[in-house]
Amino acid sequence: MAYTVYSRTDAVSSLEEYIDFCETHPEMKRPEAAITHAGELLKLCNNRTFLAQYFAGQLQNLADFQKGNDYKPPTFVLHYGSYFAVRAVVWLPMEELAADELLSYYDGHDHNFDFLTCSYFGSGYRTAIYDYDHDKVVGYPGEKVVLRFQEDTDFPVGKLMYYFASKDVHTQYPPDDLSISVNLILPRSGEPKLQYFFDVKKQTVIGQVNELSLRNTIFRAVQALGDENSIELLLHIARDHPCFRTRGLAWEAVLAMEAGGAGFYSQAMNDRHPYVQEIVRASIHRD
Repeated sequence: MAYTVYSRTDAVSSLEEYIDFCETHPEMKRPEAAITHAGELLKLCNNRTFLAQYFAGQLQNLADFQKGNDYKPPTFVLHYGSYFAVRAVVWLPMEELAADELLSYYDGHDHNFDFLTCSYFGSGYRTAIYDYDHDKVVGYPGEKVVLRFQEDTDFPVGKLMYYFASKDVHTQYPPDDLSISVNLILPRSGEPKLQYFFDVKKQTVIGQVNELSLRNTIFRAVQALGDENSIELLLHIARDHPCFRTRGLAWEAVLAMEAGGAGFYSQAMNDRHPYVQEIVRASIHRD
């Protein structure tokens, strides 16, 4: 299960020094070794200037900024190594989040890679952690799954946590202010397993992680093409889909297609999930 790694050091290292350490310690492919050396990531996060310096350097050539980044925004790859990646993730408070930024707030989800994470800046998000048996899951929406609650924890600056691939599930809640974490990504050998969204209260699978980006794309296309016949289909999805993130995307498209969106605003705001309500409110304010 995911757990806090207790390491204390006031030492400071540079990004280059941390990358060199990882390259010269390939045993960190094993979780126990990565956890043993977790203090090295803390040394990097004790460097209060390295990330600002990295971004400043990258912005000198904006056209090439984050080319080859395989992760969704706002994740920034700082380095791809021989067996690992180092990345920074910017966590925005909910009121600053655009509707099409698919941050994993409020939903339970797993990852198909191990990662060590350290809180670098800001108040940090809160997260509820569960574990499950991936091998017992088929992966269809509505499938029952046993999610075993482990803990509900905050993520203040300097805290280290280790998550296990295809075992740990967590639900993250927005921070009070802009926050940043720095992660060491450790892919597992073999074919990556499917990643899932979960309804932790109902103990069911909502869908696969990569499905949401696809849904966002088709909703955007329908919105741009302006096919009024599609509104009823979008409304059905917005009102009834089990995935609240999908409902939010559908409502955003409906409100954009309808002049002013006033006729559907109250319906959308009646959604039972706060994420959908925030997406709808932001959509109206943008208009």
